[in-house]
Amino acid sequence: MIPDFDDAIALTPTPNNPYLFSGTIKQNQWSINKAPNGGILSALCMKAGSLALKNYQKLVLKNTEEPWFPHPLSANLHFLKVSGYGERQFKVEVQKTSKQYAQVVIKMTKTQTDTSPIIMCMAWFGKLNSNPNAWVYESDGTTLDMSKVVSKDELLDQFHGKPADALNSLTLYRSIDVRLLPDDQENKKKERAWISFRNGRPMDDIFSLSFVIDALIPHPITILEFDETSRVRKGLNWYPTMSLDIIFHRLPDEGNIWVYETFDTVSAHDGIFEEVCKTYDPNGRLLVSGRQFAGIVPISKAQEKMRSKL
Repeated sequence: MIPDFDDAIALTPTPNNPYLFSGTIKQNQWSINKAPNGGILSALCMKAGSLALKNYQKLVLKNTEEPWFPHPLSANLHFLKVSGYGERQFKVEVQKTSKQYAQVVIKMTKTQTDTSPIIMCMAWFGKLNSNPNAWVYESDGTTLDMSKVVSKDELLDQFHGKPADALNSLTLYRSIDVRLLPDDQENKKKERAWISFRNGRPMDDIFSLSFVIDALIPHPITILEFDETSRVRKGLNWYPTMSLDIIFHRLPDEGNIWVYETFDTVSAHDGIFEEVCKTYDPNGRLLVSGRQFAGIVPISKAQEKMRSKL
């Protein structure tokens, strides 16, 4: 059975505290190298922020209109510890609001008593697509000529037909269909892919965009070609996210199933790397962009054996 995304980001409100929520990070689902994927954790944080602001608007601003701040506009997440699995707490502190914007701090912790943060996030919320005709400036990077992009129908699911146990350390890919374009022969520091949920769930809301911005493993060749003296072994690494900056540009059309993503490695040195991701809808409109700062950690022999099956 394919794990459900909405189930993975479900949050339960805490009685008598409208700004505290609990969610469950499920064992061996949506994981990379047996650690929860950063995209899922980002989506949980964004959902907590959205729910808290609905409560704040009602309780503090005394307004019961449609939500003023339903969508994150930007977010900066710092991953301070390995999150592990099980129930986690999401505490939201509203810093400031106006009629148009709200700023929040979101803290993910293990329990209500163990308040040492696993993730610290600062985010601005507002409303995307409130006036689609209001765009007055777009740089070259906000649209793509999709006629020059290989159609998803011409590509194979990256993990189709692989042995079931080959995904034991990459359970994320049991839930998403990833169709990688052929390697860019001129610049192997680039990765391009079409991505969708395997169960057909639309990728058309802010939470799926929060997730998909961190849904691909970095291209191993990127790291290796940068520094021949690196301690990192070819293709056998883990890339734990240290920080992730996200800018949300617009929502896709309702019912949208596929997104197209570009991943570019900017630099790799001293056991760390920087990567830029952009997510587009099938019409070539930029939906969300992100910049990730992550570590490079050699994987274990057991994981190496598992990876060899991919």
